[in-house]
Amino acid sequence: MARLGARCTANQLGGAASTPERRFAASTRAHTVVCTVPNLRDLLSVYLVAVVVHVGWALHVPAPTDVDPSYYRLVARHILDGDGAVTTAVWQLLTTPGTLPAPADLYWMPLPSRVLVPFLWLWPEWGDQLVTSLLGAAWAPLALALAVSLGGNRWTGLIAAGLATWVPGFLRRMDTPDSIALYG
Repeated sequence: MARLGARCTANQLGGAASTPERRFAASTRAHTVVCTVPNLRDLLSVYLVAVVVHVGWALHVPAPTDVDPSYYRLVARHILDGDGAVTTAVWQLLTTPGTLPAPADLYWMPLPSRVLVPFLWLWPEWGDQLVTSLLGAAWAPLALALAVSLGGNRWTGLIAAGLATWVPGFLRRMDTPDSIALYG
């Protein structure tokens, strides 16, 4: 792995020199291009700061406040209790179920509720918020790595990581058991 700002040959880039932009850069710099890769210290620091921010925010939200997070938590609790993937609530959708409990995942994605199950088993009160906070915090180092690899410098990457951490709309939604932290 290259260090931040290190020069790499076109062969080390794994074929990236085949794009027109890389070809031009390679031909003007004696067949070398600049590879920028964020260093591990920045990635870990950004993740730890994001974890503190997300977990701190999640501790102030005692229960899901929207319909989707409530649904994912309810289905995960039913799976944890051994009832299977069912729901015991009537949601504001086009049709109402004939009986309750009804099969789950007819309208919502199944993955978020399945991801929550082991964490609700470990920490029944707020395990679901913990896992979504950890997943939501992972978007910050991803933003750093993406910004730096697309040609930005270290500070551009840190600004991107800060925005991925602090944007209020995402911060609110990523720390509840919703699918935002999983799918971005």
